[in-house]
Amino acid sequence: MGRAWGASMGWLCVVVATACSPAPVTPFPAASTAVATWDGGVVTAAEVRTAVRLLGPGLREQFDTPEGRIQFIDALVAKRLLAAEARHQKLDQLPEIRAQVAELEERLLIQSLLAEAERSEPPLPEADLRAYFDGHRELFLQAAAVRVARVLVRKGAKPDLSKAKLERLRQRLLKGEELARVAAEGEGGERSEGGVVGWMDDPSTPIGRVALALEKQGQVSALIELDDAWACVVALEVRPARTPAFEEVREQVVSRLHPTGQRRVFDRLVKRLIGEAGVRINPAGLD
Repeated sequence: MGRAWGASMGWLCVVVATACSPAPVTPFPAASTAVATWDGGVVTAAEVRTAVRLLGPGLREQFDTPEGRIQFIDALVAKRLLAAEARHQKLDQLPEIRAQVAELEERLLIQSLLAEAERSEPPLPEADLRAYFDGHRELFLQAAAVRVARVLVRKGAKPDLSKAKLERLRQRLLKGEELARVAAEGEGGERSEGGVVGWMDDPSTPIGRVALALEKQGQVSALIELDDAWACVVALEVRPARTPAFEEVREQVVSRLHPTGQRRVFDRLVKRLIGEAGVRINPAGLD
């Protein structure tokens, strides 16, 4: 909830900043932490830094310039003045506003209560983590993958000529010529990367299917016909399917069990509170 609120208010600040004319810039004494003042209000440097931290990375970068910082201060001032004017008009007393404020306060309090209860919980026993891993090894299976380079030639108006060109490039690879030099004569975007495409683990694509059939480093595939091109791939690294050791995926195991732990904390806390409060339910009251 806190993150969502921070992000939405960050966008609101951007909108306000772009909709209003900047206020005059007045230097403050070096010892002051204020970055803006007005009759009855102040924005401090610490408040600006806190507000910026609530924004997403893209917005933070936008305000990480001298001009951007001034715009952000303008936005915070505008937000404060707008809120003050709303209170002056007693809009904060409207029943629907008070209800939403109470709802937000309730959610934040519950969130904080559950977070505190969770922090007080002892960590899951190592034996439980290992037991979950042993019982769910298939969840941690790492699929086979091959890191490949590609040489591609567009079919163009004469597909047979492009196929022949690629076969000549492929033969040079088979003879041991440097990959980057051969790939530079191809027509795919990977030629600027020395032919390197990256890891492939999806057998549903024509190139992925051929790549996963390569068994050893340096192996060159046969020609692969695509819709508008011919291609061949070279295995740079072969990684067979494997189930990693528990130690390699321990944090993944903890993450998978985390929701279960949260639910356990929630259920235990609610059960205790219901018992202490002597709650009695009367479904008939809905009739």
